[in-house]
Amino acid sequence: MRLHREAHARSGNPVNALGQAIAQQQFNALVDVMTYEELYEYFGGPSMPEGMSEEVMESLPTAKVAWQDGAATVTGRQVGECAICLEGFARGEKVRELPQCCHVFHQACVDRWLRMHNACPLCRTALGTHPGTGCA
Repeated sequence: MRLHREAHARSGNPVNALGQAIAQQQFNALVDVMTYEELYEYFGGPSMPEGMSEEVMESLPTAKVAWQDGAATVTGRQVGECAICLEGFARGEKVRELPQCCHVFHQACVDRWLRMHNACPLCRTALGTHPGTGCA
């Protein structure tokens, strides 16, 4: 009997196809309302290193945003916006420039990320425990 049901299910039975379509539609609706964190928790994602220790995180360099020629700059390089919160940088704001890849983020934004992942949130470069070569 089981073999008969399996063969029937594979034969293009319209009832089975309808059931699959409804299930797919319900699944799509569920995914549409899930947050990024819920999706990541449920489906997983690329393997990411575990979070960074507070001690290592505090050793990462910080800088203050300056304003030069009408644009935000960090250590002399023009920066656009924080890729985590998508907000621009304000003059005098404290940021972290990750030493391995030189990406710049609001300190509060990237510290929250680094507590969960030991990698750059933008390029996924592993940060490790050693400082990078520097960004100039």
